[in-house]
Amino acid sequence: MNAHASRRRLGISLAVLGGLASACAGSSWPGRPLDCPGRMPRAEDPGPSRLEAAYQLDHRDRSHVFTVVLERREDAVVLVGFTGVGARVFSLEQRGDAVESDSQLGPLLPVTPRTVASDLARALAHQAGEAPAEDGVRVDPVEGGVRIVHEACDYEATVRGPGLARVAP
Repeated sequence: MNAHASRRRLGISLAVLGGLASACAGSSWPGRPLDCPGRMPRAEDPGPSRLEAAYQLDHRDRSHVFTVVLERREDAVVLVGFTGVGARVFSLEQRGDAVESDSQLGPLLPVTPRTVASDLARALAHQAGEAPAEDGVRVDPVEGGVRIVHEACDYEATVRGPGLARVAP
């Protein structure tokens, strides 16, 4: 390939990338996962040591569904998210204050693993009747779980699973 053809391809690639970047400007999805964490689940929190739940995120005109598994061990909390066919999408491990996470989808993941973990902590706290008030966040009971409305981050998440249904006080 000659130098002229290489420069031309580079120019076309940069133009395409620039167009994609401007199309996503101001959008938090796709490209930048929503990062709106709150309190993280702790190993010592009351409730089940293992929770499998359906997590549905609704943001603007898009919806994404994961199966999430949260496991609390003596010294750690582990969260893994899966697609509907069982492929691992993300994982998170928390030991004390240290949190490590990864995503198989990278920037295409609509929400950070920390945000999902925080939403699960909200759901468990609501189920236990201990949900603390948070500015801009509302947790409402729905059939089989809870709906979390996060006004500051402009998303709603529904978490459904065994043990998450609770009658409103």
